[in-house]
Amino acid sequence: MTDFFDSKCQQIPVNKNSFGLRDDEDGKPAYIIETDKDSWQAEVINNNGYDIIFTAVDKCIIKDNEYKGRGRCEGMLTTEKHLYLVELKDKKSLNSGEMLDQLESTIRFLKEFHTEKLESFTHKKVFGCNSKKKGNFFVIDNEFQKSFKNEYGFRIDIQTNIVIV
Repeated sequence: MTDFFDSKCQQIPVNKNSFGLRDDEDGKPAYIIETDKDSWQAEVINNNGYDIIFTAVDKCIIKDNEYKGRGRCEGMLTTEKHLYLVELKDKKSLNSGEMLDQLESTIRFLKEFHTEKLESFTHKKVFGCNSKKKGNFFVIDNEFQKSFKNEYGFRIDIQTNIVIV
């Protein structure tokens, strides 16, 4: 069984107000970065001081040679009540389908391996982040947000700021 909560792929809890996430696309997993803010692909804003664990999904929980043809996002942020999936991009041109496919596939993996555990999280959300396009780089209308939540049980946000509420 694939374990999305395997401590070997986790970075220790971070309770700072702000830190970054980065994927260097060098064959290694994505990671937390606390310095060089200009290099952050996403900023995690944690004004409530939660202990946040970052788990590298792509290239750690799921290796490149596993589940051929199925996408997966870069990582997962968790607290006792939050589970946020994060897809990181660094492209000037990007369509929504590429990012959404990876996020949807990761949700399906989670449901396949951790259905009961998913129920313990009150806040479930997916984030598509593209550092080349600050702010919203494509708009997700209310109807799509509603249908995504109904189908997957996760809210969706497309921006580079990940606010832990």
